[in-house]
Parts: sequence; C-alpha cells; structure tokens
Amino acid sequence: MLRQKTAKTREKRLQTLSAYLGEVHPLLQDLGQDDVSQRIRTFSQSSYDEIIYILRLLNKIEDAVTVIHAPRGCGAAQLYLNAAKLNRSRWAVTNLDERDTILGADTKLRETVHALYRRYRPSLVFIVATPAVAINNDDIQSVADELGEELGIKVVPVYSDGFKSKSALTGYDVALHALLKYLVVKKPEGRGRYLNLISVAEKGEDLAEVQGLLHELGLRVNVLPDTAALDNFAEAAQARFSIGIDPDSSDYLGKALASEHGVPFVQPSLPIGIEGTHRWLSALGKAAGVTAAVDDLHGLEKGELKALIKKAKLKNVRVYISLPASAALGVADLVEELGGEVAGISVDQVDSSHARQFAERLAQKPDLQLHVAQGQPFEEANILQRVKPDLYVGGFGQPVLAAKLGIPAVSVHRVGLLGYGGVRRFARLVSKALRNNSFVARLAAGAGLPYHDAWQKKSPNWYIKQEVK
Repeated sequence: MLRQKTAKTREKRLQTLSAYLGEVHPLLQDLGQDDVSQRIRTFSQSSYDEIIYILRLLNKIEDAVTVIHAPRGCGAAQLYLNAAKLNRSRWAVTNLDERDTILGADTKLRETVHALYRRYRPSLVFIVATPAVAINNDDIQSVADELGEELGIKVVPVYSDGFKSKSALTGYDVALHALLKYLVVKKPEGRGRYLNLISVAEKGEDLAEVQGLLHELGLRVNVLPDTAALDNFAEAAQARFSIGIDPDSSDYLGKALASEHGVPFVQPSLPIGIEGTHRWLSALGKAAGVTAAVDDLHGLEKGELKALIKKAKLKNVRVYISLPASAALGVADLVEELGGEVAGISVDQVDSSHARQFAERLAQKPDLQLHVAQGQPFEEANILQRVKPDLYVGGFGQPVLAAKLGIPAVSVHRVGLLGYGGVRRFARLVSKALRNNSFVARLAAGAGLPYHDAWQKKSPNWYIKQEVK
C-alpha cells in the first residue's frame, strides 16, 4: 500500500461516485459491482480540489511548515483555509512561473525550504506537489532527501494531482499516505497500552466529546493526525488497535496501519445520536475489553436524555439533510430518534463503505431520494423547491438557499454533533429554528434565489449524465 508514490484515487479504491440523483436502490446495485458506472456533470457550478483537503490536514500537524510547490495562485487554497479559520500552519508558495514549469524549479524549492527553516526552525517540512509540478517533472523526492539530511529534520514530499479524481476527499488519502510512509516506523518492543484515535477533520468540540467518553472508560489514546506531533506518529505502529471517528476520512490511515504494521483497525459508523453513539462505543468496548463499562455509561446517558427527547419538537417534521455522507446518515438516524422524518439527503460523495447504511435506510424508506454533489447549490435549490421540507440541516454556507425559500434552516458547521452531548446540542438547535421562523419568512418574501425560472423548471439532474465507456 505504501510502496506507491501516492494514494490511489477514491474512485479506484472505494468506487466513489461524485454525481448522482435518484432512488437509493439503483445506486446500491452499482456500488456492488467491481467497476461502478460513473456519472459525470456536463456543467458544474463549483467544486473543491483535493489540495484544500491536503492542506487542511497538514495544517494541524504540530511544529511543521508547508511548502506549496506551485504557481502562487495555488496559494489561494491556503488563503481560503485562513479565512475559514482552519489554518494554524506556517507556509510559503514557491511561486513558479512559465519558465519553471518547462525547465524545472529545484532551486526555488530548495531556497523556499531554507527560508522557512531559518525563520521557524521546525522539526518537520512538508513539500506539497501540485498538478503544475507534474508538468515540469521536478524530482521532489531527491530534494526532500538531500534537505532532510542537510538540515537534520524530516522533509516529507506530498504528491497531489487534482486532475485524476473528482473526489476532493482523495486529498486526505494523499496526505495520510505521506505521513504513514515517512513518519510511522515499526519498533521491535511490541504493543503499547494505548489505542490510536484517528481524528482527521473533526471540530474541536467533537474531538473533545469523544476523548471525554474514552476518559470515562479509562482508556489511553494516541490521537492522530489531528494536532499530532512526530512522537504521535512514532507511537502509532505500537498501539493495541486503531479506531476511526469519521469513516469518510479515517479509513485510509486505519487500513494502512493494519496492513503495514499489523495494528487492528475498528471502524464503526459515526457516533451521532443516542444509538449511533452506543454502536460506536460498543465496537470500541469489544476491542478494548470494556463492554460492561460501555453499557453502564450508555444506560446512564440514555436515562438523562429521555426528558430532552420528549421535549424535542420534531414530531411530523420533514427534514432535508445536506452533509458529508457519514454525517448525513448519522443525522438521519438522530432526526428519527427525535420523532422527525427524513425528506431527502444530499451528500458530497458516496462510495462502497456507505452501502450497508444506505441499504438499512432503503429498507425503512424505499422511495428515499439521494442527491450526490459537492459545490452544486443550484441543483439542491431545485430539489428543495420540489420537496418542500419543514426543516433544512446543512454545513458551512449551505442553509442560505433554504432560508431564502422560507424553510427554517440550521448550520451545524460549528456545532459538535458527536456523542451524547451532540444529541443535546442538535435538539436545542433545531428546536430554536422551528420556534423562530419569522426571519426566513421575511427573507423569502424579499430575497429570492439567483437562478432563472427557465433553469428551475428543468429536472434537478439535467446536467448529470451516465459515463459512456
């Protein structure tokens, strides 16, 4: 797995689909095939690139600097992370020009690494290759090896090629591949008395919630890659086992530690909702030998949540969910626990790892419509006008369209959803949105969507076509 220069695309590794609209059953049939039938968009409003996900992950590594080996426009990805307050890293861009893309830019790369090292004295340098570097064929590996020996620190090449995959989450795999290949080392001492908690993209509140549950169970954890330092990676290969929080982002790291270093990997679904949290903790408890403690903790928390569930006002409320796939499936279960009904789901991508959960949801709601898209709000706006849900749950910036249609909407972008605490926070959030809907009513009366009526009369999947092989 780690012998390759970089990670496989998600389309090859997980049969990932980035475009789909329709019932769940045909999708599950496709995901069950060895070669899934891809859908393509003949028009795309916007989408993320994998380099944003690479940088988002690398930014969280302690005592590191990042060199983006690219034209300066690629640095805009870091500026986006700065604006979204997702950046804690020190970084620079090599500012390649036309000459560099033809003749190579090894010298610029060396100078940039030296400049960052003199300024910050880090213990780790990441060199992120971009599609532009694939053109000039710079030998980044040799530069990294030479600079690592010269400076006495770890210099890690990260190979991104944003043109190969339509799934931006491939960026997480690319970054994790590099971290595993260059930082995790097998030691001869045997297993430690701790477990690896794989947290790639969790909000601070969610990570704290999960760590709090593990503390209640008396378990020691090694958290990585989120906020990890070199020592965390050095210890990863000695853990009793690894458990991932979010399957959409932790899958690659967990499987690689298992295949390369023999660390058992446990990957339950996201701990969202009362029973969802119990399932996650039960899988953990079985691996760690603390099943009785898990059942005791669940019984206590469930008892305390009974009154909250009775007060939650989601009975007969139709909810549309637009979140990453694992989070959307978890929130769907939580909505139903609180008495609501799932009216539809939009996810950024779907792959074979989601098949079991979607099959379970299909059994409950055979006519459920699934929309797969990242950065296509015009499609989602069209769907919302047809579905007319009573409540919309989305991520960063997404609820705006629903609000302009007069639909009470909440953003969970900065709200911790995981664990028993997440149930409390979510219930309060949606209850408040349903009680106070005068704002969205006014917004709908005066604002309106930016799309022409002619487009809105089209089918929402107008631009989604079956790929011809």
